[in-house]
Amino acid sequence: MSLEHTQALLDKYLEAAEKIASGSQEYEIETPSGRRRVKRANLKEIWDIINDLRAQVAAKNAACSAGKSRFSLASFNHDLQHL
Repeated sequence: MSLEHTQALLDKYLEAAEKIASGSQEYEIETPSGRRRVKRANLKEIWDIINDLRAQVAAKNAACSAGKSRFSLASFNHDLQHL
């Protein structure tokens, strides 16, 4: 799943947790595998999913940043060779 899709799913779960915490008994989320109904009773599971998605987003952001750094360094080295 791409960074954008992972972030969007994280946002949906955060919204669901907020709605449930503010009084809703259940909330429906559209996930890549279909609609999912989450309930107040599943709040711990929802937070586990949120924490997992946060970790995935952080890892994907780090991978993107590392890739950009390597590319920039490679471009810099290439430019130095041609001076």
